[in-house]
Amino acid sequence: SHPSFSPASILTLSDSDLDSLISCVGYHRKKVVYIKKTCEILIKDYNNDIPDTIEGLMSLPGVGRKMSVLAMQGAWGKNIGIGVDVHVNRIAQRLGWVKK
Repeated sequence: SHPSFSPASILTLSDSDLDSLISCVGYHRKKVVYIKKTCEILIKDYNNDIPDTIEGLMSLPGVGRKMSVLAMQGAWGKNIGIGVDVHVNRIAQRLGWVKK
């Protein structure tokens, strides 16, 4: 069984323990900082929940448009766009498929 995580419980983890849990992802050391700061914000400003707007999500450390769009769909069932990697967006612009 997996432990239950909440913003408060994540803040009790040492940085090294949190890092060991996410070490398989890229930039894991930087993401430890983002996760801890995000947990503080979620407790203070969002009653331990995540924001329900794309602007609120994008205001969190390390969260960009792609992740915000995916979170809006997954958490709130709101389809407000297509989450694509920045490289896909650049290629589509160069090919003239989308406007800059």
